[in-house]
Amino acid sequence: MTLVRKLLFFVVSFSVVLGAGAAFAQTGAARGFGWGLIDGNATTTTVAKDFEPVALAEEVEKPEVEVEQPEKTPAADEPVQDEKPADGPAPDEKPVFSDDEPETKADVVEHDKDVTPPELVILRPANNSVVEHERIEFSGETEPGARVSAGDWKAEVDAEGHWSIVLTLRPGKNLATFTAKDAAGNESTASVAVTYEPVRDEPKEHRFTARQKLEANPDGWNVYSGTGTPGAPVTVRSEFGGGETEVRESGEWIMEVHFDAPANTPFRVTASSQEQSVTFSFTVTKREYEFTAHQKYGSCAEEVPFDVFYGTGRPGTAVEVDSLYGGGRTEINDKGHWELRVEFPEAPAGATFGVGVWNEGGHEEFPFTVANG
Repeated sequence: MTLVRKLLFFVVSFSVVLGAGAAFAQTGAARGFGWGLIDGNATTTTVAKDFEPVALAEEVEKPEVEVEQPEKTPAADEPVQDEKPADGPAPDEKPVFSDDEPETKADVVEHDKDVTPPELVILRPANNSVVEHERIEFSGETEPGARVSAGDWKAEVDAEGHWSIVLTLRPGKNLATFTAKDAAGNESTASVAVTYEPVRDEPKEHRFTARQKLEANPDGWNVYSGTGTPGAPVTVRSEFGGGETEVRESGEWIMEVHFDAPANTPFRVTASSQEQSVTFSFTVTKREYEFTAHQKYGSCAEEVPFDVFYGTGRPGTAVEVDSLYGGGRTEINDKGHWELRVEFPEAPAGATFGVGVWNEGGHEEFPFTVANG
């Protein structure tokens, strides 16, 4: 082969190699390497970015050579991958998340959910305490906003979480269990044991009491009453009178007492029973009596005609009744009342005459007629 032909063969062969290498270099440009074919095996070879073939002494026109890439056929057990979506990872690439990426909505909800049960404390009564009353108050503390209950009974809970409830106990040991439930539905329970021992029935001690109805009375009487031990004697005493009675089965007593005391002079009255006593002050007041006189009939048809006269006046003073045909005399009693029956045996039938009534307090005149029998 001549020298010119050898040079031409070398240039054509080198162009074919460069064309194939440039095509593969474009495919791997993003990674900075190209593919080369050496001994039929694929290997990597670095391609300079400013690579230019060295010009030969003679300018030889390079033929255009197109190197076709063989179409890759997937194996029988390899899934066919879709082309890379416009905004997503390549089909054979797995998405990778960094630690700074936000959680999903489900993750956020699960993370914020309250799963802590509310605290529940029973402060009173103390555990294993013994009480004498059937109804007692239970109280304690819980999470503000939580609800506390004991079975079907709801406790009162204030804004600070303090709660209280009154429950009825059975005789013997009682186990009271309380439940606290917050807004998220979390629950907690607490229990306390309380023993109810009722007080044995013992005879009731009746405290003696006494009261006085009036503080003053012109008629000299008063009423006293009160309570005491059934069957116990009760006495009411004073220097102007008194009385005795007994406490009834109901535990009550009552007594009316009359006093013969001077007017307008206060005195002491003492009510007592079983070494217990109560003292009062009482006054019999002076009554200002006005003399009055009244006639009951005004006429009479009896064989011996008569009439009745009555009225009021100062106790102890005399009242006289007089007429042409008869009269009489009486005295006003200590209550200030008087009454007198007067007969007129000498009066003629059908006669009408006057009857006079006299007292130091006044004088009254009445007509009287003897009716025909």
